[in-house]
Amino acid sequence: MKDVGVILAAAGSGSRMGQDKLLLKLGGYTVLQHSAKAFASCPDICAMVAVTRQDLLGKVRQQLEELELPFPVQVIPGGKTRQQSVAAGVQTMSGKAKFYAIHDAARPLVTAEEIASCLADAREYGGACLSVPVKDTIQQMDGEGFLELTPPRDRLRCAQTPQIFDAAWYRAGMAEAKRLGLDLTDDCQVFRLSGGRVYLTPGSYTNLKITTPEDLPLAEGILAQREQESNTQESNTME
Repeated sequence: MKDVGVILAAAGSGSRMGQDKLLLKLGGYTVLQHSAKAFASCPDICAMVAVTRQDLLGKVRQQLEELELPFPVQVIPGGKTRQQSVAAGVQTMSGKAKFYAIHDAARPLVTAEEIASCLADAREYGGACLSVPVKDTIQQMDGEGFLELTPPRDRLRCAQTPQIFDAAWYRAGMAEAKRLGLDLTDDCQVFRLSGGRVYLTPGSYTNLKITTPEDLPLAEGILAQREQESNTQESNTME
């Protein structure tokens, strides 16, 4: 059923990269195009709204049009914060969307299988978020720079995207955040204000976020490995 609206969060400043990271090429596509293209094979998608900076509207629109995605795509300006940008996407999204799949455009390596798994959990529990176990020990610092707390690592997870939520519940969370004067950086936080629970769907460490220049060679290596594996499978099938 086509009842999932994708909100592609593409309004970041790219300050840590030193340039517009979404326009950088990875293989034959840009970071932005890879992120959008990942949803092309999901039969549940009814629409996509890309939320970006005012100065990138034309470039983002052109790049998404080049993909000829199998669902309607709109490109709109975002707000000053992530919460404001996602809210703009929600307001623009088609009323057919019963679920919102919110995805960072800077995560170009998410797979169709990961999206499908997250969506299945969202349908069952109301909300779901791709995540992976933390690899490092996490230390919480006090106000003076000293170690205050070392939480148990076995229950800690690194949040990824997409994060997929029941649309009505997410809008209720948005309304509650506005009432409380909150501006939250994580969409799961917004959703939980509605009283909903978020299931942490197991993700993959390859679903990395392009943030700094060091991330690009890693992403290129992952793409090259995937292409090699795909070619090997095709060769074995032909034999």
